[in-house]
Amino acid sequence: MNDTIICPYCEAVNSKDSKFCRVCGSRLPTASQKEIAQILLSASLHLANKRYDDAERECRLAIENDPFNADAHSLLGDIMERKGDVKSAIEEYREAIRLAPQERFYRTRLDEIGKKKSHRVPSIRRYILWLVSLSFLIFLAYRLFSLLISQGQP
Repeated sequence: MNDTIICPYCEAVNSKDSKFCRVCGSRLPTASQKEIAQILLSASLHLANKRYDDAERECRLAIENDPFNADAHSLLGDIMERKGDVKSAIEEYREAIRLAPQERFYRTRLDEIGKKKSHRVPSIRRYILWLVSLSFLIFLAYRLFSLLISQGQP
């Protein structure tokens, strides 16, 4: 069975040299599951050590070799979230959910990341309100100063 690759979509058995499934035509993984697991472990270690660019590179390598690996997309989502790219993190978790809809963890993480994104909006609104308030206070100070100066002149 080591000389075959199972299609992740239709579960057809293909020869190890195949790049595309003989039944459904989808792209087949180019690395073994063990190799993918080693790459993802390396990416996880980089993430734990806050080497986000290295973690992203490793994770993208795993996805390039096995685009159907939901765990790789999930991990890349975590990496992108830590890098501050919430939009990409959401995209990766959506892909993980598409590939493994039975995994509730992916939906939970997507909800958590989505909440973080929605929490950013009020803080931006507060900042804008602060700027408007500050400019209004500056305007009032200018008017008061002008009034004081004009009253001091005959």
